[in-house]
Amino acid sequence: MLLFSFLLLALLLVSYCFYRRDKKVIPIIVMGVISAVLVCSFKTLFLYSHRVIPYVFVDNYLYLLVRQTVLPLFILYFLFLAFSKDTLEFKFNSFLPLELSFYSVFLPHVIVSSSEGMYSGFSLFVKPLLYAVMLVQTGIFMNGLFKSLQKKKIFLVILLVLGILVYICIPALLETIFLIRFDSMILLLGCIVYSIIPVLCILFVALKKK
Repeated sequence: MLLFSFLLLALLLVSYCFYRRDKKVIPIIVMGVISAVLVCSFKTLFLYSHRVIPYVFVDNYLYLLVRQTVLPLFILYFLFLAFSKDTLEFKFNSFLPLELSFYSVFLPHVIVSSSEGMYSGFSLFVKPLLYAVMLVQTGIFMNGLFKSLQKKKIFLVILLVLGILVYICIPALLETIFLIRFDSMILLLGCIVYSIIPVLCILFVALKKK
């Protein structure tokens, strides 16, 4: 049952490596994996992962958003930006492999440690998919953001930044809807729309190149 949640992000990372075919990405992946191992070790030793889920939308949403998205996503990438001496283009392009390698370890740990053996279909299949979609689409936005900054298209830069912020907020939102059992139809439609957008973006880019 855990195979999907353990392998999805790792397979995406392997696919990305085959696509890029750049040895410079290897240290980035190693950095992401080591960071995840350190974070997971700290959580296991010093933090209690299981929580009593309150039937309060805001409490659940903020907990999931901050603990599972904002802190790991932003702190890791900002530390990378602070210490990296590479070009701006490489820094932007490194977002996806860095975060994919981190979440390929971090997310399965979160699922296992917070479930205590009581796995739901959402945590096993939907949650890994949502985070995979979030990382891929944010990586697409980051690529567009770099090109827009180069061309000094300020309006497009603002739109892309807003797109990034919106996309990283959605997984926590959809999981909160699931946890409080708000509306299964909204959850289903939200997951479908959220997942389709990156596919359409990738197809658009592929067709544009042809």
